[in-house]
Amino acid sequence: MGSILFQVQGSQPDPYLVEFTKNGDGSLTVRCSCPAGDTGKHCKHRIGLLTGDTKDLVSRNKPELETVNAWLQGTDLEKCLADYLRLEKEVETMKRQLEKAKKQIAEVMATGSRG
Repeated sequence: MGSILFQVQGSQPDPYLVEFTKNGDGSLTVRCSCPAGDTGKHCKHRIGLLTGDTKDLVSRNKPELETVNAWLQGTDLEKCLADYLRLEKEVETMKRQLEKAKKQIAEVMATGSRG
């Protein structure tokens, strides 16, 4: 049980606050003060810190991400995050395949056959 607060630079002049709280039941709650986070929607700041992306981190407590990572282990959030990351990879693969198909269809339309 405890909380760790990080500051991340977003699109506003003042940094957003991302708070990780380890609950008594072992679950992990993550809040962000950005507009999306405030309304309970997908928030890139929370996902970024959970995946180790610290490029927007402006607070000087980067080592505390190790504690957050330990808190994450075995939680429902860890499972959801894994699903999210897997699906993100699949989407990127599909985008590449779609671009290839677009090029092929354009070539066939222009020449009557695939090269």
